[in-house]
Order: sequence, then C-alpha cells, then structure tokens
Amino acid sequence: MTVSLHALSFLLVGNNRHMLRLLQTILASRGATSIRSVHDGREALEAMRVDRPDMVIAEWIMAPMDGLELIRYIRCSDKSPDPYLPVILLTGAADGNLLPLARDAGASEIVLKPLHAKTLIDSIHKVGRSLSVFSLGVDVP
Repeated sequence: MTVSLHALSFLLVGNNRHMLRLLQTILASRGATSIRSVHDGREALEAMRVDRPDMVIAEWIMAPMDGLELIRYIRCSDKSPDPYLPVILLTGAADGNLLPLARDAGASEIVLKPLHAKTLIDSIHKVGRSLSVFSLGVDVP
C-alpha cells in the first residue's frame, strides 16, 4: 500500500537545487502533481501569497531568510498567508539543542538529513492525518 499525494499541493523551499530535485522526485513518485520550488523563505512567502500550498517542505539553512525564520513568520506574522499551514523542516543538524528551536517555532515535523524517501513520506502522512483538511488517498498496488 502506498500513500498517494495527488490531491495535495506542495511548496519546496531550499537553495540546494539537488535537494529540491530529490524532493520533487520523491513527491512525484508518490503521485504529487502540484509541486513548486523556490530558493529561500522570502520567495516562499511571495509564492504563498499568490497560491497557497497545502504543505511546505523547507530546508533550515538558506539565505536571506532561513527555514526557521520562515516558520516563525508563517506562525506569528499578521501578514502570514496561513498561520496553520503545515511546514516540514529539513535539517542536517541533529544537535539536541537545535531541534527544540524548530519545534518551538512551530515546525509540523522535522526530517533529518540524509533524506530517505520513506521518512519524508511518513512525515507527510503524519502531518496530513493530524489535519482534518487533508484527504490523503491510499492506492493499493
């Protein structure tokens, strides 16, 4: 049984084009068809104002606005496109002191790198199950 993501729209945020391509490939392999990519948090905010995604997947480290700043803006700014928007944060830093920062900022899930497709899909499914607005289809091969 595989999780189908065809009903969801994703916004990918990161300055590493190889990581963005990997994320696109993983999502597309699970049925996602609405996938946009931008290079930093500022571009993400602009993209969300034009067309709000169902979920954001963002890298922590990027400039000029990193993933943590993006999450804080989404959760706390009165100009936020949606303070409840699910955001999965990707990080290579497994430091015990940094992960609580991401949780406290409002990350829906934190996925550690190196990235594994199953871990990402499990995180998407977990976030989706916790939100009534999601309708994650299940395809039986």
